[in-house]
Amino acid sequence: MRFFRLHPSEALLRVGLAFAFIYPAVSALLDPAPWLGYIPPVALQLFHSVSIPLSLSDVFLLHAFGLVEIALALIVVLARNVRIPSFIMAFILILIVLTNLDVSTFSVLFRDVSIACAALSLGMMHSRT
Repeated sequence: MRFFRLHPSEALLRVGLAFAFIYPAVSALLDPAPWLGYIPPVALQLFHSVSIPLSLSDVFLLHAFGLVEIALALIVVLARNVRIPSFIMAFILILIVLTNLDVSTFSVLFRDVSIACAALSLGMMHSRT
């Protein structure tokens, strides 16, 4: 698959989704403190119960998730078939919104609903082909 052979609207959709996943990962790498608040308590509890012998910090979990975000972003930009990664992106975004449903955070997270719809759109676009 050559990126420049894509229809311009699909190329823009792929780049937009990739940016929406790469930016938080890079930002969390440079300044993790603001991003730690978006990790759901359930995820932290599960992470701590699994990582007890290693004593891994919350920042490790944040950066590990960042690697997943970057991998998905690269797949969406570079791969031919992006149906499954697009649906995974949408699922992640919906989970982030649902696990952070709070009046104080939704003013930031409302954008994730739109990005999830874009990811679903890209995934459905590739379901037809």
